[in-house]
Amino acid sequence: MVAHDGCDYVSRYLERWLDEGERSRIDLDQVGSHASACPLCYQRLSAFFRTIDLPESSYLKETIDELAFSLLNLARAIIRDGPEEGEDASAVIAITREGGGSAEENVESGSEMIEDAEDYAGSARVGGMDLAELRAQLADIEQGAGLRNDLALDLFHRVAELKSRYEAEAWNWIGALHYGAERLDEAEAAFLKALSPRDGIHEVRSFAHCTLAYIFKHRGDLDRAVLSARRSVVLAEEDGKDPYFGRFAELYLRLLRDADEDGAQIREVALTLKATDWDRFRGDIAAAANAPVLEAYLRSPLASEFPVNGA
Repeated sequence: MVAHDGCDYVSRYLERWLDEGERSRIDLDQVGSHASACPLCYQRLSAFFRTIDLPESSYLKETIDELAFSLLNLARAIIRDGPEEGEDASAVIAITREGGGSAEENVESGSEMIEDAEDYAGSARVGGMDLAELRAQLADIEQGAGLRNDLALDLFHRVAELKSRYEAEAWNWIGALHYGAERLDEAEAAFLKALSPRDGIHEVRSFAHCTLAYIFKHRGDLDRAVLSARRSVVLAEEDGKDPYFGRFAELYLRLLRDADEDGAQIREVALTLKATDWDRFRGDIAAAANAPVLEAYLRSPLASEFPVNGA
């Protein structure tokens, strides 16, 4: 078979290769024989298989998901272990969800998933991440190196980069850590990213909107703050999450805004809290960190209609 500058033999093969049904009827020996004798077709064939976006293996995707889950739990465990000596306890985000294992268990699990991903992919770079670098960081964590929140923040970023089913949850934690450190711009950007992935958003969207409400409050935009708090409540009810946090925020933010329509809405939220979470609300509003909330509450008619013990 004679090769010439305009040869499209391999080009036609590649078009058929992308169709799984057509691919099964291709004589690969004949194509290979032609490409070995035709420099133009050989070049096209080589370039195609170097650049084609092949479907990701389901096993590799599951391994990446498991690695991301281990890293997510590791970051949570690092925070849950509590502040280190000399570290400000108020700057540490509290973990209220049970389970997830200890830091040591998740370091071990993460290391195993790294090995599985490397073995399967035949490379130390998987999903755009340098797994050798990640393994070195896990070794540092095992030895207790670094500040707690900085370590957790870096791990959450790594989870987000893996594009796993836990991407939204990772961005939500990144937002929470930035918010706790009063980095409002970074927090808002992270929460908006938490609301953008296709997978996992229902796990975090009510919490993201709740904290966004406080961010808007800090910026003096009470209309957006109330809207986000209300949205948090609705989404929590839709997703089977705890709507208490959104209700607490909505009550406080409506008290601050005190617009014409807020009076009836404030009383409705208070009635709901009275029926569902009153003891929890009384404890939270009496906490030192919520002194501004208590102050706004005591200035309102709610204080006499729904008295809070110790208020």
